Amino acid sequence: MKCDKCGYSDNGSGDWAHVCGYNSIKLMDGEEVPQFSTAAQPMPEYEEDFDIVVDVLQKQIAAFEKMNKDNARFAVVMGWPEVGIMDEIRYEQIWQMKKAIKIWKLLKEELA
Repeated sequence: MKCDKCGYSDNGSGDWAHVCGYNSIKLMDGEEVPQFSTAAQPMPEYEEDFDIVVDVLQKQIAAFEKMNKDNARFAVVMGWPEVGIMDEIRYEQIWQMKKAIKIWKLLKEELA
């Protein structure tokens, strides 16, 4: 099989899954320029101030906030009370994760 987007071919074996990271950007004159997704891009240089603990917690906070926002929007459409028990649990966990980030940063400064 051959990918219509990037031209990858498995030579008919079908043994490999191909997840194409290819996208194209259409310019104003109609020409399409290949643009690969961030998954296909080389990793950026290591940043010294990058902290994996903070990054993971912030991503989880963002995910929980999105869930709560989506649930609130759905509740309004359905005419339900806006905050359910799972939303309350996620709000509590968001607060705990934000507190954990502050504690982690203080600990890092103290150990440095």
